[in-house]
Amino acid sequence: MDFHAYMFRPGYIQPRHGAVSQTGSCRVLYRLPAWLYPILRRLAPRYTTTTGHLGQAMIAVARQMSEGSHVLNSDDINRLGTPSPQPAAAE
Repeated sequence: MDFHAYMFRPGYIQPRHGAVSQTGSCRVLYRLPAWLYPILRRLAPRYTTTTGHLGQAMIAVARQMSEGSHVLNSDDINRLGTPSPQPAAAE
């Protein structure tokens, strides 16, 4: 059988677009440092990502199927989860 397994290893995940944990203690733990995210993103970009980037990276990995690394850290997640610029349409 041919298995394709990927491991996502994000550091801090900043919830976006109304994403909220179902666990009360997690909601509190994410709310406290939320205001620090812009600073943390500048100081440690390799260890931070957002729920949007994580979701987009998962979709990108599913489309690629076995291309590239199978262990993805936050910097890989951000790279895959950032939409690439679309080429300009020829007129």
